Amino acid sequence: MEEVIILIPYDELTDFDFQILLAVYEHQPVTLEDLAGILPGHHALNLRVEMLSRCDMMVLSRGPALPRPGTSYLESDGESITITEHGIKAVEDWRLQCLKDSRALWEGRFWKLGPIIISILALAVATISLLQALKWIDIAK
Repeated sequence: MEEVIILIPYDELTDFDFQILLAVYEHQPVTLEDLAGILPGHHALNLRVEMLSRCDMMVLSRGPALPRPGTSYLESDGESITITEHGIKAVEDWRLQCLKDSRALWEGRFWKLGPIIISILALAVATISLLQALKWIDIAK
């Protein structure tokens, strides 16, 4: 038995692929026309849906290639398109990765801006203390 891999690896999926998977996940079952309405302006929609619907194939000792079930992201019966468990997993992994990226972005911003804010506050306190020492201002009144 020999395997022929046709499925797009997860790390090679594009943002547009994830938009397609998410649209099918949220509106399934959908048709290509529905997807074109949900994702307007994408001319490669048919090709990407076809590529996401491909599954791995098995070749059984000089016989015809048989599709391996459960190895595609989308399934199509000619009219409607639905998402498979493999596709749902890809969408959930993508959402989790987006949350991690967002969290890392905010954390990075905090560590860059935090010291600046603390420095500005320390400067303000020191300036007020200096002005009080010089008797230019009297906060106690």
